[in-house]
This record gives sequence, C-alpha cells and structure tokens, in this order.
Amino acid sequence: MDIIARAGLHASILRHHKRHRRTQQQVDESSSSSSSSAAAAAGHKPPPTSASVRGLPNSSLCCYLNSLIQSYASLNNSLTRRLCYLTKPENTQRPLVTALLRVVGYVNGDGGVDGDRGPPRDALQVVRGFLLERGFWSFTQQDVHEAHTLILDEIDGYFREAYLQECRAHSTRTLLQAATSSDSSSPREEPTPSTGPPSDSQPPDDHLLQMSPLPPPPIPLKTGLLRKTRWCQRCGCLARCKYEEMGDVLLPLPYYAPPGAGGGGGGGWGSSSFPVSLVGLMAGEWRARVLEDVACARCTCDDIGRELRERMGLFQEPSSAGATSEQDIPHPPFSTSLALLPCVWHLLCLRRTLKALLAFMAPFAATQQNQCYPATALPDIEAIQHALRAIIASHLQTTGDSSLIASLSQIASREIKTSQVEETALEKPPEMLGVLIQRVNVQGGFGAGSLAVKNDRPVAFPLVMDLPLSGSGQGASSGGESVGQSAARCAMPVSRSWHSSNAGAVEIDPQEPASAPPERVSPCPSPCVPRQPPHCRYTMAAVMCHSGSATAGHYSAYRRKRQRGCHSLLEIIGKHMPTPPAAAAGAGAYDDGAFVYASDLLVRDVPSAEVAAAQSSAYFLFYERH
Repeated sequence: MDIIARAGLHASILRHHKRHRRTQQQVDESSSSSSSSAAAAAGHKPPPTSASVRGLPNSSLCCYLNSLIQSYASLNNSLTRRLCYLTKPENTQRPLVTALLRVVGYVNGDGGVDGDRGPPRDALQVVRGFLLERGFWSFTQQDVHEAHTLILDEIDGYFREAYLQECRAHSTRTLLQAATSSDSSSPREEPTPSTGPPSDSQPPDDHLLQMSPLPPPPIPLKTGLLRKTRWCQRCGCLARCKYEEMGDVLLPLPYYAPPGAGGGGGGGWGSSSFPVSLVGLMAGEWRARVLEDVACARCTCDDIGRELRERMGLFQEPSSAGATSEQDIPHPPFSTSLALLPCVWHLLCLRRTLKALLAFMAPFAATQQNQCYPATALPDIEAIQHALRAIIASHLQTTGDSSLIASLSQIASREIKTSQVEETALEKPPEMLGVLIQRVNVQGGFGAGSLAVKNDRPVAFPLVMDLPLSGSGQGASSGGESVGQSAARCAMPVSRSWHSSNAGAVEIDPQEPASAPPERVSPCPSPCVPRQPPHCRYTMAAVMCHSGSATAGHYSAYRRKRQRGCHSLLEIIGKHMPTPPAAAAGAGAYDDGAFVYASDLLVRDVPSAEVAAAQSSAYFLFYERH
C-alpha cells in the first residue's frame, strides 16, 4: 500500500506541476500581449526581433550549447568553410559535421536549410550526444569553454585527416600523369627475352618511388604561433628564440579590494565599480619580463674562449708561425731529455687541443658588444659543452693525464648566468581568437570544504582590437638594433603598444597595479629607438555571457550578423570555396543593426552600445581576424 500511495502522490505532483506550468504560460502570454498593447498605446515600440537570426529551444538545460552555436554562426564562414569542406563526397561523412552545418544554417536563416520546419532537434541531439560520449554531462552547470574545445578539436582532427588524404590523392594523380607522359614521349624498347622466372625483387621505376612531398597540414582554426625571445642584458645578444602554439587566451580576473577593506582581497568581491580593461589583461599576460640567473650561451662561450686563450699564452713559444714541432722546443741536455719527454708530449697534445677548442669556439665568439646574431648561429649550452668534452677526449686520450683532462673539462663545463629580458609576441595570428575571462575561483583547495566563488568584476572589452605582431619578419630598426637589444642595453623591459577602439574611457582602479607596464621612453639615441612592430586587427564576432552564480546560471550570447560580402551557407555548399570570401567594405565598423541578442528562442536586434555594456557578465569572447 505504501508503494501504491507513494506512486499516486508522485503522479498528482506531476499533474500539479503541469497545470501550474500551463497556467504560467497563459499568464505570460496575456501579460506580454497587454504590455505590447499598452506600449503601442503609449507610443513606445516593443523590443525588436531579428528577422535574419533564429533561436534554438532550450531542451535538457543546454543553454550553453545554444549560445555556443550562435557564436559559431557569427564567425563569417571561417568555421563553416571547414565544415563544408568535410561534407564533400570524397571525404568521410561525419555525423557531427553534418549536424553542425544544419544547425548553423538554420540559425543564420539560410533558405532551404530546414526552412520553416522548425529547429533541427535531431541535429542538436547529435551534438549533445557527441559531448556526452566525451564525458561532458549536459544536465548540470558546465563550462562552455570545455564544450568549445571538444568540438573544435574534433573538427580540426577531421579537417587535418581529410586534407592529408586529398594531398596524397593529388600526389598519386600527379605521379601517374608524369609516368604516362614519360612513357608516351620516350621510344618504346623491345623487351629482352628472359630465360629465368620472373623476379619479384626488381624495383619499379624511379619516378614512381619519388613521391612528391606533401604540403604541411593547415593550422587549426583557433591555433596561432607565439614567438618568445630572450635578450641578455650583459652582452645584448639574442639568447633564445622559441616558438609555441597559441590556443585560446585564458585571462585570470583579479579581485578588487576597496581601500580599508580587511582580509587582503576579500572586501569587494563581485561588487566592484572599477572595471578592468581586457586589453590591459592581455598586455599583462604578454608583457616583457626580466628573468634572473639564466644561463647565457654567448657569455659562456666568451668566458670559455678567454680562458682557453690564456692557457694558450702560457704555452706560447718564440716561433712566429706557432708551429708545434719538436724543433720549436728548446733542447735540454741529453741527461735530462729522457726525463722531459712526457712533459714535451703533454705540451704538444695540450697545444693541439687548445687550438682545436679555439677553432670550435671561433664562430661563437662575440666580436663586438650589442651585436645581433641569428638564433640558429648559437646552439644550446649543453650542445657546446658536449662538443668541447668530445674534442678534449679525442685529443688527450693518448696522454693518460687525468688531471689535465679534468682541468680542461672544468673549463668547458662552466656556465655564466645573467639577467635576460623575455618578450612574447604573435608570430602567426590565429584565424579565430577566443578569450576566456576566468571568473570562477575555488577557495580552500579542491577537496572537501572548497567553495567556488564567481567574480563579477566588470571587464571592458573592445569591439575592434589590434594585437602586436612579432617584428622578426621586418628586420632590425633603422639604427641596426632590434626591440630586444635596446631593452637589454637599456637594462629595462620594453612594452609593446596595444590599441583598441573603445577602451579609452575605461575607469581603472588607482590603487591596483597596472596589468601592463607603462610606456617608457628609451634613453638610447634616436637611431637606436626601435621601430613599431606591425599589428593584426581583430573584430568582435560574439560575446558569451553568464548570469548567475558559480554553480548555476544561464548562458546567452551577443552575436554578430553575417556581414555584407560574405556568402550564405548554400553558396558555400554549392561552390566548396577553398579560400575565404573577400572582406566587405567597412567590416571593421559596426552600425546599430550589426548585433543580435540570443537567449535560447529569444532573439532580438541590439545596438553595439548594449554589447559593449555587458561587462559584468562577459565570459567567453570570440574575435575574428580582419
């Protein structure tokens, strides 16, 4: 009886919830109609709706996925081109690619893509199933950046595989055409009769074995290259040049403690009126840093060469040619010559070893101060020390003098540590730049008793942003000195300039240290002032906003419409465009009808000022290269 009664109670509760939901919907519809009629009577217009962008239903608490798809649809076909490339008949058909194409086409309002049949719920279910297979549970509060990473990494993997497959097929066709043309142009020779059985070991034609090299696969959509250079403040030379892949930019959001608030930084969490600039946060992550006690290969080579030259001076003979024959050594009396033979042999071996070491160190010796050397001309310190030990072992293996080998090995094993300036710049900007503002912090560790706190501090973001590129391709400045050299010689970091279109009116906390070092005028003369590096322009595509706490809330998005000059989805599918369309005139400028606000099924046109005002809820930003 208890089970039956409990089941009946549960059924009655469900009926009550359905009745309450139906009543609430009727009340909402009547209130919306009355408010619209009242607004019309008062002369006010209702909130505008977008006719070119469609919304998506929020089923199974997937507002994060709806906002992410709306952001993908705003990328002006940079992602859609890759999806359409994967749907070509010769490529392997992927359910995720087909589902994303259908949903993006429906959202953008392309005619013929699901038309007026309503949202493609089956395609949305395919995308949600893909996330569930990867361990992404969609029925709880989730991080949208995690879903974005899973989807784009999968698409980039598909695109890389299809691209390499097409390159191999193209190489095979090229080789077959070359073989056919060579056979038709060359005279045919009569085959010589063979008395033996056919041999399988006979190699085929050489031109069939010489496969043409495949082009490198394309860089993923959200991946760029960062160039990190280190300049020694002692010798002023390039100490290190390293390239790293760049994905989405993760920016920790600092808290603000008002003056007089105790507890360090716990005073003004989530209620600060001092916004921080997104440009300042990015410049703070990529600012020039001074590293202490770092081994410099140039200074180490100079010190080792100086010590070897001093050793050579101890064994210099009056001979002008510097020959190391026995005639150059003074002959002692015959009674002591036999006793001095081991010393003479050690002397000859030592001079040959020192000359070999100096000859090896000659390309690495700095001839003048503050001279710029290419990064490939100077190997690592470990490689230099390994080569020096090999030379010492090969030249002194016949002497058997362990003390002499130990003294030279000690010279070759030394390291000179100096202060170096590390600079970070964009070498190859990504086609799509994702910026994640890390608003959620975990207090008390990640175990029991931990607390997730959301930081609602406003972040002012620009609609148009210029990022500095690396000046490596532009060469040195007019005075023959690069940015890193002038920074090393002046013993101070040089910050690159960051520009934005609407970040000048941002109020910055006067008590908080600036995220980026201020611009300082170099004390070098005018010929040594570094030239301004080039910039790469990015325009805003979408802003994903999160309202609520760290454990619950709602995702929405401000997204850009398809700009003028960009092709529709059907045109891309018909043409399979391998290259991006031409940029529209005035694509960097936004008018009041360029953005829409999408919150599940609610889609309305918004002015650009409303997009820039979403500072406290902005969570994940999409920029596209102009």
